[in-house]
Amino acid sequence: MEDLSNYPGLKRRNNTWYVRKRVPQDVSDMYNSETVSKSLGTETLEHAKKLYHKQMLIFENDFEQKRILKINQKEADQLSKFSDVALLGLALEWFQEKEGKWEKAKLKSLSTQHTDAEVEHLLNEARLEHQSYISALKCNNYEIVYPSAQRYLKKRNISYSVSSESYRKFCYYVAKALEFSLQNDIKEFQGKSIIATLPPIFGSLPDNYKFGINTKSETISLSDLLEKFLKQTERQNISEKNNKNYRLVVSRLNDYAGKELDLQQVNRNYLEEYRNALLKYPNRLPAKHKNLSFSDALNAAEKHMLTTLSVKTVNTHMTCLHSLFEYAYLNDFITKNPVQKLTLLDPEQDSEKRYPWPVEKLNKIFRTPLFTPDNPKQFSSSKYDEALYWFCLISLWTGMSKKEISQFQISDLRSENHILFLDVVDRPELGANLKNQYRIRKIPVHKELIRLGLPEFFNKRKDRTWLFSELTGTSINGRSHYIGKRFADLIKKYDLDSPKCSFHSFRHNYRDALRDTEMNKNIQYALGGWSGGENKTVADNYGSGYSISKLNENLQKISYKGLDLKHLYV
Repeated sequence: MEDLSNYPGLKRRNNTWYVRKRVPQDVSDMYNSETVSKSLGTETLEHAKKLYHKQMLIFENDFEQKRILKINQKEADQLSKFSDVALLGLALEWFQEKEGKWEKAKLKSLSTQHTDAEVEHLLNEARLEHQSYISALKCNNYEIVYPSAQRYLKKRNISYSVSSESYRKFCYYVAKALEFSLQNDIKEFQGKSIIATLPPIFGSLPDNYKFGINTKSETISLSDLLEKFLKQTERQNISEKNNKNYRLVVSRLNDYAGKELDLQQVNRNYLEEYRNALLKYPNRLPAKHKNLSFSDALNAAEKHMLTTLSVKTVNTHMTCLHSLFEYAYLNDFITKNPVQKLTLLDPEQDSEKRYPWPVEKLNKIFRTPLFTPDNPKQFSSSKYDEALYWFCLISLWTGMSKKEISQFQISDLRSENHILFLDVVDRPELGANLKNQYRIRKIPVHKELIRLGLPEFFNKRKDRTWLFSELTGTSINGRSHYIGKRFADLIKKYDLDSPKCSFHSFRHNYRDALRDTEMNKNIQYALGGWSGGENKTVADNYGSGYSISKLNENLQKISYKGLDLKHLYV
């Protein structure tokens, strides 16, 4: 029996592997059981081991979220943590919400014909209510607004103590706002003009508090908020490239402002102006202009007619900012996320789709010196040459992306029922993440790849862990970064450009080849690592998928009519 001492909690039940973990004592009262368990959805021990650590991280993250929730539940008076300005801002949000309801009621009332006696009655009622608020304010007794204030705080999930100074201040602001509003109602009944609609008490409130209120006593810079965001437990397996993108987005926003921004200095209007400015920002700056400020970069783009950021890139900036501000909202730094619906409609979105390589271009690519075995300098121009050679062939016959191929280990070429297959697995603990769960798959080795010598290539490198170890640590942008650059150089050098074609186009060739066989669509999805989209049902989540024999039977049907690779056979 295999030793599972390094995998505590890993158990098999009814031929399926499960993982179980004991609930920590400090959060045990938040669970219905002393343990939590999860099916790994696999019958094989090897696959279960690969999924084990990921599921354990999910358990730990859930425990941590429960701890945070427990701490928040202990805070019986969150309102006391609000600064004076935050309390005033909260009262403003309450007033604006109420004002919207009052306006609807007024419009309904205006559509009804009132007699003079009815108008006089309404005027007297408003005067009496107005006087009651004046009296309450003079006596510093705000019980008159307690029901309304408490309903609003409950709605906002903000705990409070009726005896706290913060609660008294909040009710004072609410009472002042109501007193002013009733004064305007009296003027309306009297037929007088209303000059101001916003209560004067809110006049001292900074504009940004109308969009998001700091519910914590301290201020925080965007950069400090970003570091908190990046250190979240659930982001520990996110790539450094992704973190670098977030840092670029915040750095560029600070550059736009010309200073280090505090969270409370950013509102929706400001972000709209920033988004529009990004559309004029250069996509690439010449080396001599790399250190230009944001405003100088805009001037340079206009003066030298440089290509500016695409709508897609600007939308990526907005999406990153939305995630950052959503984190701020969920952690009580603000009460509203200002980055809502700020992305733009991209007119190029559909036309940006990559096309498959035409077969005549494929023949030319695979006839360049890199793909000429008799060429003595075949792999001599770069340390990435041999890797690029195999990346192209593997992608064409498996539909794998550069990233997936770059993460191959020698052990990933396996055999089952005498069928060779490539085991595409997720290795988050090694920084080798797949795009999504559907990319975890088994791809039988096509007979053409066997003729091209793929098994021999694996065997030649059997003393390594990573099949393409020359890519390790080459770029913060991922193991496959320079493969993409080298392929682009190859296409440019031999004038092989084709509209909307790139390395990723090999995956599009593969998709078309699968379609041409008229095989079952679900098998196509399994071989390509696609989700199945809206047609996917709950039933599709059951079972362990297609057998390797079934996958192999279908994969061997694909071909590329007119493509000749015989000169590369071994």
